[in-house]
Amino acid sequence: MTTGLPVWFHEAVVAPAALTLAMIHATRALGWRRAAVEVGALIAYGFALEKTAMVVFSSHRYATTWRLAPLGVPVAVAAVWASLIVSGLAVTSRRGLASPLSRAAGAAGLGVSLDLLMEPVAVRAGLWEWTPPGPWLGVPVGNFVGWTIIVGAYVLGAEIWGQSASLRGQVARRLSLSGGAIVLLVAVGLAWKAGDAESAFGGFSGWVVWAALLLATASLALAHGSPLDGATLGARLGSLPPHLPGGVFLGVAAVFALDALALRAADLAVAAVGSILTLSVALPGGWLARTVGRWRAASLAVLAEVEGLVRVLMKPRNGQPWSPEEKEFLRSELRSLARLAPALILFMVPGSFVLLPAYAWFLDRRRGLRPTSVGTGS
Repeated sequence: MTTGLPVWFHEAVVAPAALTLAMIHATRALGWRRAAVEVGALIAYGFALEKTAMVVFSSHRYATTWRLAPLGVPVAVAAVWASLIVSGLAVTSRRGLASPLSRAAGAAGLGVSLDLLMEPVAVRAGLWEWTPPGPWLGVPVGNFVGWTIIVGAYVLGAEIWGQSASLRGQVARRLSLSGGAIVLLVAVGLAWKAGDAESAFGGFSGWVVWAALLLATASLALAHGSPLDGATLGARLGSLPPHLPGGVFLGVAAVFALDALALRAADLAVAAVGSILTLSVALPGGWLARTVGRWRAASLAVLAEVEGLVRVLMKPRNGQPWSPEEKEFLRSELRSLARLAPALILFMVPGSFVLLPAYAWFLDRRRGLRPTSVGTGS
């Protein structure tokens, strides 16, 4: 029988590594006292919400092979919860998401996108089981609703309910916030169960939800604001480069992707590819984001060799349509340049010019409109 990575590896390597990366980043951004409070409160939060869900809903149970699991809840799982929440807030703040609500939604999206890989792999590998199994690869869709609430509610509360003047006050605020988020989770869970919502997500519907959630998270790549200023938790976490928070997400995703490969299941492979691609796009500095950035820079460098080409290409981005003469100018110049520049090879393909508006959108870092002078560019 093919199995995934052993429980001890997740418990002794994966969780400590994720927690270490998150803690180093938090300490550099907040100082060790504040970091200890924030991360410690999140570990307690993760442990409490797991136990609450198990008691109230009898939703899942963990394998007996977890070594450090008081009350049936592995401490490693709570540590991963803490690492992902603090890292998600750091990433969305670094992305420049302006409002607390947008940062909460972004952090929740990152968490859910990773959990779309973790859950089915963990179930198949025997790390834990859902009781009863859910309609999507054995996982209840309500679990992802729960992730959204757990991450989103906590991040929103932490951003709105700012830092206390005293360390004791800060601890009290975070514990109160944790309790409130768990109460909200229970309320939504009871409503979900009473409405028998799981029955709507069997078969293809579950994959539709999967794709929609991943696309929503990938849209974080469109955020190009400046890192936040101020003394909020998010602003301070986002003041540093996001390499360590990004490493938390991609590191955990890589381990579960290896698990998926070891299990040799096509559906798990699809889930792994979807989550890793989504995180690579959504996380600033991810390998896919760097590749796209290099492609964008190479394209602009080539386009700049022809006078007026960039300005004409961007006209629809500025609310001005292309004239027939401008379309012919673009077609002729791009086709000529594509013979010499790999970055423009797309325009050697017949019919590719229908993608010109999307191409201009990808090249335009502004992602918005601005006035420009009008001209033919020819």
